[in-house]
Amino acid sequence: MTELNKNNKKNQSKVSTIFITGGVMSSLGKGITASSIALLLKSRGYNVCLRKLEPYLNVDAGTLSPEQHGEVFVTEDGTETDMDIGNYERFANVKCNKHDYITSGRIFSEVITAERRGDYLGKTVQIIPHITEKISEIINSNIPEGTDFLICEIGGTVGDIEGLPFLEAIKKQAGLQNQKGQKNDRNSLFIHLALMPYIESANELKTKPVQHSVRELQRSGIQPDMIICRSERNTNSDWKKKISMFANVDESNIFGAWTQKSLYEVVNQYHEDGLDAQICDFFQKNQNASSIGEILEVVRKEPIREKELKIAIITKYQNIKDSYFSVTEAVKHAALFHRTKFTLEAIDTSEVSNYSGLKDFDACIVPGGFGARGTKEKISALKFARENNIPCLGICLGMQLMIVEALQNICNIDTNSSEFVKSKNPAVGLIDEWTESQKGGTMRLGSYPCTLTGVLKDIYDQGLISERHRHRYEVNHSFYKKNLEAIFELGAWSPDKSLLEGVAIKEHPFFVGVQFHPEFQSSMTNPHPLFRKLVEAGLKRSDSNK
Repeated sequence: MTELNKNNKKNQSKVSTIFITGGVMSSLGKGITASSIALLLKSRGYNVCLRKLEPYLNVDAGTLSPEQHGEVFVTEDGTETDMDIGNYERFANVKCNKHDYITSGRIFSEVITAERRGDYLGKTVQIIPHITEKISEIINSNIPEGTDFLICEIGGTVGDIEGLPFLEAIKKQAGLQNQKGQKNDRNSLFIHLALMPYIESANELKTKPVQHSVRELQRSGIQPDMIICRSERNTNSDWKKKISMFANVDESNIFGAWTQKSLYEVVNQYHEDGLDAQICDFFQKNQNASSIGEILEVVRKEPIREKELKIAIITKYQNIKDSYFSVTEAVKHAALFHRTKFTLEAIDTSEVSNYSGLKDFDACIVPGGFGARGTKEKISALKFARENNIPCLGICLGMQLMIVEALQNICNIDTNSSEFVKSKNPAVGLIDEWTESQKGGTMRLGSYPCTLTGVLKDIYDQGLISERHRHRYEVNHSFYKKNLEAIFELGAWSPDKSLLEGVAIKEHPFFVGVQFHPEFQSSMTNPHPLFRKLVEAGLKRSDSNK
């Protein structure tokens, strides 16, 4: 056994593992539950690692449609993950990486590659044991030193055929960890989240779906230790007693998860109901004093401004809630910072061609995206915002289109992005279209440093930052340097000055474009400065229009 494997096994033996499964239907909030538990345990002084096990066969989330699966969230190391990883980072204030996002596609790919190399020495490669052992191996590898709790969310719904290898793997892992079978010796905890419908006409909570979901989980060989019942409201009936009887789980380990105004109120409800205390008790951990009250105090600040701030987001994907989840969350964080109410309205580029309606908004955002659809309309929106002094933030593609719009409409240059239109001198393109480089055709992913000057330096209040990227195309700043300098302040660069990372119009109330994705680093307790400044500019516009 190598020294690395010895250290992994030694570290693993000290880690308490929590597996979270879901039943009845998807989108119940397993990710929010995992994040809430992580935050509660961190507030008691424990170190937490969060992982997502996703049964779909994609190797990562990079090629998934945002309309079907929600946004692609990029970690610091450049891993393309789903929006649950973003929730982990924002909510629990942790940094995830490639080891924390595990898909069936990745598992199968590694096993098949090993088989082709001959690693299995001619054995018949099967789901059990080869796939399940690989799942277990990856779950337990690269756990950060000093981790007290490893929280693993199992994607999908219990009973789905694609999720069976994951259930088999975690069942076997728990069996090995809990060999002695006594509570004090157990090192794995199973939490099952299931839908408990509320029937309004009867003012009653129905427990049958939970019972059936637990039985489905038990058929996989897993007995849940705790059950969380997701419902619209609590009727204070005897629902716990029913579930306890049929699921063989003590009432003290059954919890409700009610619809709340804020996700942080979910955390508070779990804490008040004693979920984190029960978890500590299960693992025989010290119930250190919790600081969750201090965190909730920050996020519970009431708005002091009566008038609502109106912000437009110029979209190409109709499902704004999930497709632009990090952007909408970053706006929430900034609005909370300024203690203002706000509405975020999607303007669909497939439905709107005249953007004069933007005059009724206090600010607008042009977010990232791929493909030509909707780009002409976004350029029209950017032109209107620039000419009418509407605060505007362009992100990734949004910044690129700011450049294209300015060159087209101010400089009267017939240019575009080569992603959409082939051009001799594109304003935006793959970097090898105008210089010899090995970067052409590759995706720039993950955190990269940027140097700042001018407006952007003032916004960040520092001259060197690190931000997350997800793009292939770059601004052709060398060819259009004089034109761009006449319009924009070129205020953000890669350290070697080869890549333009951000622009601003100094005379505008707020017209800023950045090549990176600032929304990925915003949180409720640390709102991103770009979104804070956008909201601040929007408030000034709103007040001037009284």
